[in-house]
Amino acid sequence: MALSFADETFDVSVLELPYIFGTQKGRKPVWVFLVEMLQGMKGAILYPRGGTTMVTVRQVGQAFAGALERGRGGNAYPIGWFNLNWKEMIAIMNRYMGVPDKKIVTIPDFLFAMSAKQIEKQHRSKGTEGGLMMTKFVKMQTRTLFIDKEEACLPLGVTDDDIDAAIGESVLLSMEVLDKKANVIDMKGE
Repeated sequence: MALSFADETFDVSVLELPYIFGTQKGRKPVWVFLVEMLQGMKGAILYPRGGTTMVTVRQVGQAFAGALERGRGGNAYPIGWFNLNWKEMIAIMNRYMGVPDKKIVTIPDFLFAMSAKQIEKQHRSKGTEGGLMMTKFVKMQTRTLFIDKEEACLPLGVTDDDIDAAIGESVLLSMEVLDKKANVIDMKGE
């Protein structure tokens, strides 16, 4: 749910950000967990159906600037430029991980749901909590959640970019982090 507020002296615009690819100097990519998971799948990659919208780090900066310069207070802007299904996204990731021919198999929703229950069970046994309620996340993860760039990106002045290269930057830095070859700070500031 996006909140927005505006009056004659104060404007607030909300950017609803999707999957973001690219790197920030010195910062650990959020994608390390996914790269590690994909590397751990020895035969084929098993992944659910669905897909999402995504943008590059540069496009997020453009969206912020556009909201400040062009945005009208009280609006929420759904930011999205590239709409890829999971197979397309993972195929790009595989190429940068050096396994371009690794097979990607779309699994049925019920198998993904079983995996989600297992993840939640592991968290409970460790006394931890994940960032998502995985069993509730299944319905969203198995849909195609696309956004048309004309909704907000174009009006805010966001321009085209190279999602393939941005995904590649994220993957390569994630691999360096996993190999302990990168000096980065975690998103938590660790």
